[in-house]
Amino acid sequence: MGENLLALVKHHDYNGLPLPLVRRLSRHTLSGLEYIHSRGVIHTDVKLENVLVQRHDFAELLCEARRAHRAFMEQKKGTVDLLSKAQKKRMKKKEKKTAGKAPEAAAAAAADEADDKGEADQEDKGGDADEAAAEACGRPVPPVRQRERFDTLDFCQVNAKLADFGNGVFSNRKVTDDIQTRQYRSPEVIIGTAWDETADVWSAACMIFELATGDFLFDPHADDGWSRDEDHLALMTELLGDLPPREWALSGKYSKEFFNNSGKLKHIKSLKYWALIDVLKEKYSMSQDRGRGRDLGLPDADADLGAQSEAHGERSAEAPLGAARARRRPGRCRAGDAAP
Repeated sequence: MGENLLALVKHHDYNGLPLPLVRRLSRHTLSGLEYIHSRGVIHTDVKLENVLVQRHDFAELLCEARRAHRAFMEQKKGTVDLLSKAQKKRMKKKEKKTAGKAPEAAAAAAADEADDKGEADQEDKGGDADEAAAEACGRPVPPVRQRERFDTLDFCQVNAKLADFGNGVFSNRKVTDDIQTRQYRSPEVIIGTAWDETADVWSAACMIFELATGDFLFDPHADDGWSRDEDHLALMTELLGDLPPREWALSGKYSKEFFNNSGKLKHIKSLKYWALIDVLKEKYSMSQDRGRGRDLGLPDADADLGAQSEAHGERSAEAPLGAARARRRPGRCRAGDAAP
């Protein structure tokens, strides 16, 4: 695999990707989620950094890797005389071990030997094996990153895969409720109520909006009068157009920190509602046809918050379709992976 989707967004200077490309990446992401959810796995951290693009320049990559390998081997032959006795002894032992192996295995062992020798050279005579290999093959070592070749990336060559399952859990064996990166966090996780596979779809919808616009869908900030979590819930409400049902709003173990007994936000009283289609038309100058959520691959957001459905695209209003008002969006900044 190659770069993550964040590298692709940066390549477009945070101005958003072409919508056909957004649709293709959305389809691949949702297909991946449908597959892991059908196997009882929840990713819990879907975001740009955790979706990788398959390398479209594999032929060039293979050529560069072979050149680098040959450079290391040639350098090894030219510097054997400069090795110490101990280094020569280690090399002879390795040669004996690889003598009876198949040619492919011997070549791999020789590459390892060249790496060890390069490290020894650096210690003994201050040489840098990587720099010597780069000079010999005329290209950087390691091979050129895919992001340096994004200009040659064709639409039909784009294939995305979910990655980084380090925080993944089985749906029937959850180990923590502290999941999702801040900007992609779902409301049920914020208020501390039950969550499931649909949390991944929420994160995916946030990510899809980011692909299309270059901006976070939600980027909450704390203030003297309210917490970052309450601001996050307010931003969701501003776009969805109404507060969630009282029963759902008060169902979480943290609900009383954000909602009063009537189900309204405690500290943020003034909300400026801004529907998704209006955000896309007014802020990003998209036409009505191009600005519809379904055209971006986003799930529908017309149902009530808390309604559950299958994760393969028929997501209800738990899918995040909110956007931050300019008054509370001072500018784009990427938060850390474990934003509070």
